[in-house]
Amino acid sequence: MNAANITEMARWLAGRFAAKEAARKAAPGGASTIGWKDVMVRIDKERNGSGSVKPEIVYLKDGGVRGEVGKLSISHDGDYVVATVLAATTRTTTQLPDG
Repeated sequence: MNAANITEMARWLAGRFAAKEAARKAAPGGASTIGWKDVMVRIDKERNGSGSVKPEIVYLKDGGVRGEVGKLSISHDGDYVVATVLAATTRTTTQLPDG
């Protein structure tokens, strides 16, 4: 693994951490009511008509089969990353992606 791969991996991990932290804070009961494993970052490939990939948050329920969906925005700038999650909607998902 070279330095470029390590840097890219660190950026990806920082983005996921920021996204999950924002999702926990946007959860209906607040961060204290939801754990790290109760939140999943997913790329919405099904509704992708514009050519851009839009990430979203899935709040896992019913053993990870169904969950509320929140809109996610992640931004990287040099060594910094910020994530924002809009409150979960009533739209649910029935299929969770593999991997």
